[in-house]
Amino acid sequence: MAKSRKEFNAGVIQLKQFWESKIDKHMEEVEKKSKPTPVGVASAIVVQLLAIGFANFIIWLAKPSSSIFSWHPTMMTLGFMVLMMEAIVIFSPWFSVGLGGSSHNGKVFYHWVLQVCGLVCAYIGLGVISYNKFINGYPHYTSWHGFMGILVCCSLAVQACGGIIELYPTALPFKVRKVILKRLHAFSGTVTFAGAMITLFLSLYSNWFLNQVSNVFLWTALAACPILILVIVIGQFGRNHISLMFRRN
Repeated sequence: MAKSRKEFNAGVIQLKQFWESKIDKHMEEVEKKSKPTPVGVASAIVVQLLAIGFANFIIWLAKPSSSIFSWHPTMMTLGFMVLMMEAIVIFSPWFSVGLGGSSHNGKVFYHWVLQVCGLVCAYIGLGVISYNKFINGYPHYTSWHGFMGILVCCSLAVQACGGIIELYPTALPFKVRKVILKRLHAFSGTVTFAGAMITLFLSLYSNWFLNQVSNVFLWTALAACPILILVIVIGQFGRNHISLMFRRN
């Protein structure tokens, strides 16, 4: 009886390892075998142009060093719109911008570099606005923009911890399947990115922005940038990762 139970447990472990390796292999093959399509290439170009155009305009509008507050939109835009976006889409063949053409380990390295830089920019922006409100006696996080911003910054810290755990799963006091860590990290990262784009969209309703941009067409064009980027990134990148989260093993 004991022998048959031991054999059964060994069989279950082997079956589990088989499916884990198969799913891991599938996730790597999805990335390797996916070839750029005309629509994908066009989407990549659109995303890059929208991100660069939006970031340049906001930074030009903020005029860094003109005031303490000017560093808030500057650093947040760099962190969210540029660095975070590039760190996420670097794994997708449709969004390859040079760095994306490297090996998977290379992409992981560049992902970490971009995310750390984005995290630093975001927290500098958060510190600037907190200090600016403090010295001027303004209340903190009373708008939807401020509320979403603090949530995204907290989520970024959690994501960074999740990335460390994914790289070093053996550091956990309990065993977690690597494929589950990958799925959770990819899913939560997409949700965090969505929150960042929503935060940038809500920033266009701030008094600072509305006092400087009164043209309806310009405002609409700028408002469309984070929304379009979010839709394209989720559509092109998310289908290779989020869909796997709901696949049965």
